[in-house]
Formats: sequence, structure tokens, C-alpha cells
Amino acid sequence: PPLYYIILKSWAYATGVNDYGMRSFSIFCNGLNIFAIYIFLKKYFREKFLPYILILLITVNPLFILYSTEARMYALLTLFYFLAFYFFWQAMQDSKKILPWLFFILFFTLSLYTHYIALIGIVPFFLYALFIKNRIINILKLYTSSVIVFLLYTPWLPIFLQQINTNPNGLAW
Repeated sequence: PPLYYIILKSWAYATGVNDYGMRSFSIFCNGLNIFAIYIFLKKYFREKFLPYILILLITVNPLFILYSTEARMYALLTLFYFLAFYFFWQAMQDSKKILPWLFFILFFTLSLYTHYIALIGIVPFFLYALFIKNRIINILKLYTSSVIVFLLYTPWLPIFLQQINTNPNGLAW
């Protein structure tokens, strides 16, 4: 998917086309990700020190550090997918609001345009929606949101199908 490369090209104009410039984008994305996770933890966990402990654990996670230093799309994907989760969670907390659903659609679509692995990322949202109150309403809203995401993804769908058909291994990560 093209989104990471489009953003990285713009980033390279500002930072230069070198190892540090290209890798700094992943560091920037993971910095934003840490901030977004911190906001989520402060909002939904009432424990005073728990958000700090969890942020520390996330920050020293070896995979998190590894993907912060690579010029690959995983940091951007993690950021977009977490923001989709964050707004999905808000929509589940107050199902009468429409704005969280719109942001969920936006960030899930952006994650699809960042990496193909996001295609299976919708499954946990449906699984969660199965086990909460107002199940039917939330599943219908999630289904409607998923259809909108699919419609927003259709411009890239022919290229996606072509890549599946031309690679003998399917989509090799």
C-alpha cells in the first residue's frame, strides 16, 4: 500500500535522504504512539501510577525499539491502528456519538493504506463487539463502518488483487 511511501517521501524532503532522516520518521511515529497510548491510559485507567508503568514497559519493549529504528511502515501502522482502536473504544463507551465512529473509519482506512496486515485487524473489533452490552446496535455500527472503510479502500483494490495474483506465494510480508 502506498501511504507510508508517500508520507516518507515528504518526510525525506525535510530530513534528507539518508539513514538518519529516513529512520527518524519511525521514531517520530512511535513517539506519537507513546503519547496516544498515554492519553488512552490516563483517560480509562483510574490508577495513578499504572499509565506510567505501562508506558515504561511499552517504551523498553525490544520490538518497539527495533521498529523505531527501521525505515519501515510498522511504526506508522501501529500508530494508525492504535488510533482506530482508541476511537472504537470511545464509540463502544458511548454508542450515541457518531464522531468516534468517523475517526475509527478514518484511522482504520489509513492503516489499510499503510500495510496489508491491517486487513485482518478488523476481526478483534468484531469479536469485542460480540461480548458487550448493546451488542446488536454496536455490531451494526461496526458493520456499517467496515463497509465504508471497504468503499474507501476500493481505489487500491485492483492493485491489491493484482499483487496477490502475480506473486506465487500470495502476499509475502
